[in-house]
Amino acid sequence: MSEGRKQCWTVFVLNIPWNLHWKGVWRVFDRHGVVIDVFIPKKVAADGSRFGFLRMQSKEDADRVIERFDGFWLYGYKVRVMMAARGGQQSFWRKKRGGSSSHQSIQRSTDQNQIHKSNERIHSVGSDDKVNCRRARGVIDEEKMEILRFCAVGFYRKPYLLLDLAREFRSACLEGFTVMRMAGSVVLLMFADAEKRRSVIENGCLDPWLENLMDWSPEFRLPNRRVWLSVWGVPIHAWSTETFKNIAGLWGELVQVDVETLVPSTFERCRFQVETDWNQ
Repeated sequence: MSEGRKQCWTVFVLNIPWNLHWKGVWRVFDRHGVVIDVFIPKKVAADGSRFGFLRMQSKEDADRVIERFDGFWLYGYKVRVMMAARGGQQSFWRKKRGGSSSHQSIQRSTDQNQIHKSNERIHSVGSDDKVNCRRARGVIDEEKMEILRFCAVGFYRKPYLLLDLAREFRSACLEGFTVMRMAGSVVLLMFADAEKRRSVIENGCLDPWLENLMDWSPEFRLPNRRVWLSVWGVPIHAWSTETFKNIAGLWGELVQVDVETLVPSTFERCRFQVETDWNQ
């Protein structure tokens, strides 16, 4: 490779959401570093997930997107981001046209002190503030109690879309029950009778997908819950995943950021999902 040929760094992205076009991938990652190009092959990984490659303008850009997106939840998918093989240093795969690169680098200048002050204002609303809490009395639905007598609950071993989970059950010829998501990583399995429920739990046929499978009971409590938060007033220059993580940290742990927040058409509000302890 000639020294005069321009270099860039290739990043490997695994588990790309199926509803995200390559242009959407470009727009999401380009907010955190200059993306030269995006390539998503038609073939899929061994586990059936989509993968692709990003060409970043510099190693600093590549390191930044790896740091911010590896393990990040995007559209319900936990993506893995890492440097591609051979260190990631590769030349542009597309020729330049008319002497201009395929992507124009935009110089971004940001007042870091102002961002820090903005984050301080966001963090000023914390757990020490008084919040008005009210409780309402729940009314037991006897018809649902009759159905729940033959139900079981389990926990995902890894994140799934419910439709994907049901499809895998059918592919494995696992039938005779219905799957519903309760909240977060907890699913409810509805059986026709107690005998069918007992046989499924005891023979371990669902172990590849679910763990801690048990009979449902009124005493069952969710260990955590996931809620969507909408936040107004985040400054444009502090509109970043790091800011969203800091805000989410006031209540729990950031799970995923809404794609319309990652690729905004307006900065009126941001929206993201937070996992909190049920006892908080």
